[in-house]
Amino acid sequence: MKPHSKRKFVGNIKVDFSFGELDEKNEYGKKSSEIDFEEYPKVFMQLEDKTIIQGFVHLINGKPFMIPEPEPSILYFTNAEDKLNELLKIQSTLLESNLTTNNYSDLSHAFYDFFQLSSDYIINLFTSIEAYNNSLITDNFSIKIKGKYYDKARTQRSMDFLNKIKRLFHKL
Repeated sequence: MKPHSKRKFVGNIKVDFSFGELDEKNEYGKKSSEIDFEEYPKVFMQLEDKTIIQGFVHLINGKPFMIPEPEPSILYFTNAEDKLNELLKIQSTLLESNLTTNNYSDLSHAFYDFFQLSSDYIINLFTSIEAYNNSLITDNFSIKIKGKYYDKARTQRSMDFLNKIKRLFHKL
């Protein structure tokens, strides 16, 4: 069973022009040699289908490497999908084996793997939901709870999942 989710990157905007056309006119942007990547670590890249995605720059020996930034909720969800495929294989193996076998060593390893993958699966699903919820919080968001102000960054980093659901999403 293959994952059904499509890979998605941050930004993911379809346009009807190419960066190359802008470079020819030399009206926008700077050459990479003119950019201080310490000050501007985000980049935008254009794929072959004219989709623009966001990425970040990692400097190696002063040379900039552009790295596409995956959309977190989809990344975690596809991770969970992969775990589910592995879980189903192990489940099938366990069910096909005779559970009354005397080979408890092999059986215990299989169950250990099953529980480990189950844990990974649940954590990735939950993290996918958390990342999606965080993506819904607007840049200008603020809320006061028990005398403390929460902006977007503080809300994403320090507010627990249930409070986000209860207090935020009825406000959005």
